[in-house]
Formats: sequence, structure tokens, C-alpha cells
Amino acid sequence: MGIMRLSLKSSDESKALIILLASAFLFSLMGAFMKLSSRDVPSTQLIFYRSTFQGVIVVLGMLFVTEPDNNDDGTNVSSLNTATITRTRLIQYPLGRPKHRSVIIARGFIGGFAFLNYFYALKVLPLGDANTLFSLRPIITIFLARIILGENIVFLNLMAALSSLVGAYLITGSNSNVDNGNPDNDSDTRLGYIAAIVGSVAGSAVLVLTRKAGIAVHTLQLIFSWAIFSIAFSFCVGHSSVGINIEESWHMPHSKEIWGYISGMVIFGSLSHFMMNHAARIAPAGLSAIVRSSNIMWAYLLEIVVFHQVPTANTVIGVILISLSLILIAATKLKEVKGASDSGLVLDMRAAHCNENLADERTPILSPSFDTLKCVPHDDSENATHKNTLPLRL
Repeated sequence: MGIMRLSLKSSDESKALIILLASAFLFSLMGAFMKLSSRDVPSTQLIFYRSTFQGVIVVLGMLFVTEPDNNDDGTNVSSLNTATITRTRLIQYPLGRPKHRSVIIARGFIGGFAFLNYFYALKVLPLGDANTLFSLRPIITIFLARIILGENIVFLNLMAALSSLVGAYLITGSNSNVDNGNPDNDSDTRLGYIAAIVGSVAGSAVLVLTRKAGIAVHTLQLIFSWAIFSIAFSFCVGHSSVGINIEESWHMPHSKEIWGYISGMVIFGSLSHFMMNHAARIAPAGLSAIVRSSNIMWAYLLEIVVFHQVPTANTVIGVILISLSLILIAATKLKEVKGASDSGLVLDMRAAHCNENLADERTPILSPSFDTLKCVPHDDSENATHKNTLPLRL
């Protein structure tokens, strides 16, 4: 039974990493469409379109998707017959149950702030540069995961962090594809690099909070929180004097071509976001950030093919250093997982998770099949085999 539990956990995390890889590609496509759209429309207005579109889909989903009742009176649902468990529509708790609401709200607030920075950086920076700087998230996530999730930091993590810092310095210092004869362009580019780094820090916090929420929080609740704050932030900043001075006033797009770019942005971006929020709750925090960072490759390919921008030598060296740092972290994380599996720690952690948190687990979406997850005491006794069984969508 212990081997079955380990196999189930490993299989779920492997599937989650594949979903994150696909999400990274779609996110790069979104960035390309966003950059094309931003030639005519302010970045805050594009965020408003993007978050409103996805927010409407989320609300519609919440009207139909249900979850097992959270027994706030302390009753453990694992002790009940599954046929008697009542279910509640998500729309009744769009920001989650009280126990998890603070995490959901924090994730939405920080996620909305990260999007403000990310979209502005995409608008004023080369596509590859913006995505590479945003891919500093794994480095920052390692340290945040230590504080929030208690994950260990090893020497290779510190070496990776140093490599990433040097790489980021080379990228931001190269000012690739910038017209240095135009002071306005220089100012926008510097602000764009700052926005990219600040957004990377915020994005790291989002990944850690999503992992902290785990399967106890529904994907739709996480995205609903992000949509609410993104709409609010984009509208307030876009109509403020600061937002107007940095970019321009909101206005209707001037051509069908721009509307086409906007459509591509919201469709690919929304699909990527759903996939990321679903998979990041299951995959390990460090590996999640690393796999998502594969969008560096896609971003530079799109930068060359679509925008005909060739990175400078310093930018290429910086990208290599950041990529090497990601490989270091990936190797470290995989070694930790293998060591935990060999020593049986993964089994103990899984059993502890089942015993303590089963009553708060929710049914994830975006999964094609149903299965049954059995959480049993560590002794794996015969009587325990049929105990604590709850149908989950895996």
C-alpha cells in the first residue's frame, strides 16, 4: 500500500509538471500577442481585458462546479459514507472557506500586482528579456519556500542565486534593442527592467502561496481572487495620473488587427493561467518554477521570428547564466526528492497529509478522469485499508 501511495503521488506530480510545461509555451504566446496589442493600447487596459475575460469564465464555472462541504463543525468527512456527503456550488464561496481565505486573497492581491509589472515590462522590453527576468522566480521561490513551506536551501541553491544575479545584471545592463539616442526610450526601458524584477519577486510569492494552498483550495477560487485584484489594480492605475503619464489614456483599439491580437492574448493567457494554477498546487514549488521558466526559449524564438530583434552578446551570456542556475536548482530538487523517496520520508509526509488534511481537500478541475485516493494510517493494517477513502478528481 505504501508503494501505491508513493506511485500515486509521483504520477500526479509528473502530470502536473507536463501541464506546467505546456502552460509555459502558451504563456509565451500570450506575451507575443500582448506585445503586438500594446502598440496601440496601454498595458493596464490590456490587463483589464485579460482579467475580465478570464473572470467571466471563472464565475460561469463556479455556477456549476461543486465541492464537498467543509465540515466547519469539526466532523471528518473521511468518517462518513461518501454517498451522504453534501456538496456546495463554488459560487457560494468564491474566495474559499474561512480557513483558507487569507491565502486565496493574498495570492490574488500579489498576483494582480505581479501582472501590472509583467505587462508593462512586456510592452517596453524585448520579449525575451522580459521573460528571462521573470524567470528569476525559481531563485526567489527557493528562499520564499524556505520561509513559508520549510523547504531546505543547499549550497548549490546559493551558487544558482549568484549566477542568476550576474545574468540579470548582464541583461539589464545591455539595454538590448534600445535607441540610446532617445531619452524617453531609455527611461521606459529602465523602468521596464525594474518592473520585470519586481514582478519576478511577486510571481515567486504567487507560486509559493499557490503551493501552500494545495488541493484544499479549488483552482477557480485562486483565479477568481487574481481576476478581482487584477481588474481593480488595472482600472485604478490606468485612470490615475501616474498611469496616464507613463503610458496614455485608455481608448478603444483602432483596428480589427489589434482586436485580433487582444483575442489571442486573452485566450492563450487564460488557458495558460488555468493550467498553471491547477498544476502548481500539486507539483513541488521549486520544480514548478523551473519548468515554467522554459518560456525563456520560446520567448527568444518569438522575439527573433516575430519581432526581428536579435539579442546582444551580453544578453545571450546573461540568459545562459540564468539557465544554468535553473539547471542547478532542478538537479538539487530532484536529488532531494530521490533521497526522500529512498528513505521513506515521502511516504510519511503523504500519510501525514492524508490524516491531517483530508477533511479540507477539494476536487480539482481540468482533469479528465476520476479515481479514488486512499489515505491510510502508517501501519497499513488490513482494517486501515478501507478507512479514510474519499473520491477525488486526480
